[in-house]
Amino acid sequence: MHVVGQESKAEAFTHFTDANVTFAASGLPSATSLKVLYRINATSGTSFSTETFTPPATPVAIAVPKDDHINYTFPDITVAGVLYRSTTVTAGSSTQTGPTNSYKLPNNGANTITGVYVASCIAPTIAAASQPANQITTYGNNVDPVFSVTPSGSVSGYQWQVLSTSMGATWSNIAGANSSSYTVTAPTVDMNGYQYRVVVSGCSTSVFSSAATLTVNPKGITAALANR
Repeated sequence: MHVVGQESKAEAFTHFTDANVTFAASGLPSATSLKVLYRINATSGTSFSTETFTPPATPVAIAVPKDDHINYTFPDITVAGVLYRSTTVTAGSSTQTGPTNSYKLPNNGANTITGVYVASCIAPTIAAASQPANQITTYGNNVDPVFSVTPSGSVSGYQWQVLSTSMGATWSNIAGANSSSYTVTAPTVDMNGYQYRVVVSGCSTSVFSSAATLTVNPKGITAALANR
């Protein structure tokens, strides 16, 4: 629509919004919340908006100006240690490759853009800055040292291990130590020098963290001398 003011002669242009877009997704586990980024060329500038929904439910349709483009990204998402990636997108009657694309809407009617997800796997790795750190404590100070690790990739399990000073070179699994961190409860002086590491599993493979050492210092002794 092109309007010219009778007195000011100011001109104004507008679009009839006669198309709309609804996002959808396939291939994800049930009850998976998904956040899609999108930008409408004519109205959004350089900023992106988000549309959050849980497939198979679909969000509210987005109004888009006539003949305009909508840019969108279906993000990677990890569920229960498995990475899901949108390798293709169906937009209207077209199929596009990759999670990020642009689609020019027809002049009218409803349009559905569906991210087609597939399960993929990225083997877990542990960067140097994410390895377990050495821990120092003093016997009887009621502070339990915590070893932790922050791996990247697809992780399906953890198993912490200990190497005591009496074990030689044999590492032993710690029962129940199956998370990204392990707390040594009430360590004794006899545990000074124990080493801890974690086995991180995922994508049908395992990776060992570096070993971290526990130092347990003896508690200081304060002697009170009787007056002489």
